[in-house]
Amino acid sequence: SAVTAVVTAVPAPVSTAIPVITGTAQQGLTLSTSTGTWTNNPTAFAYQWQRCNSSGAACGNIAGATNATYAVTGTDVGATLRAGVTASNSGGPSSPAVSAATAVVTAQPTTVTFGQTTIGASSTTVSANTKYGTSFALNQAATTQSFSFYTRGGTQSQSFVAAIYRQDSAGNPSTLVTSAAPVTIAANRAAGWVTVT
Repeated sequence: SAVTAVVTAVPAPVSTAIPVITGTAQQGLTLSTSTGTWTNNPTAFAYQWQRCNSSGAACGNIAGATNATYAVTGTDVGATLRAGVTASNSGGPSSPAVSAATAVVTAQPTTVTFGQTTIGASSTTVSANTKYGTSFALNQAATTQSFSFYTRGGTQSQSFVAAIYRQDSAGNPSTLVTSAAPVTIAANRAAGWVTVT
């Protein structure tokens, strides 16, 4: 037969859409990256996470961060992160495709307990539609996660709704900030803490 044309290698993959990072850029949480989209049927992917400045520039590889997921550390706080993906096939590896940078990484929030956390000697018997409150002041902005109160069951089951109100200038409850779903205390329940979200 006649001689064929020169045999060429399978072309390496070429990126057509960059990888996308999902997750929240916060210390203690985990980010994930997609592979992006490629031509020429890649058969394998390699990953490399990078730490950048707060503007998403001056990026450098993070040692050992070579998986599709990355656990955000304290070192990352104040920086941004991005992920590079290299696709390979029998024709060889591609040039890395690099994601957009994340938002600036924030520190892991601290959990603060405020209010009365010990059991006093006095107690209050409540009847239907009783409202009982205690005043506390926060010294910083916060997100309320849970509310606890100490109670024991009476002769009948009772339903409680925990709520937080903002005080007015006179120290009286004025604006409802948040409330929990009703919780039922069974009759004759032993005394103990009840926590609601």
